[in-house]
Amino acid sequence: MAAQDGNKTEKPTPQRLKQARERGQFVSTRGLIGALVFGTALVLVSNKLPDWSSTLQRSAITVFEAGIQHELGEADWIHLLRNLAVSTLVPVLMAG
Repeated sequence: MAAQDGNKTEKPTPQRLKQARERGQFVSTRGLIGALVFGTALVLVSNKLPDWSSTLQRSAITVFEAGIQHELGEADWIHLLRNLAVSTLVPVLMAG
């Protein structure tokens, strides 16, 4: 009865654990580790380049506003992404 309403009171058997792993139904920490690394990198870059995070925010807002105001063509995307790269990546690359 407890298993029917979703409350599991027994530990899974080794066979069920094996089947779950084969089906890819297991907890993975890769995603969590990747998110932590990305977050740490953002914090470090933001601390080293204080103006960088505000520049990134302004650039993202510019891209979103352009997309909302009118339909963007291929040339518009190239121009926006080039400006985004120059304003956000160049300072990071120059900082080393």
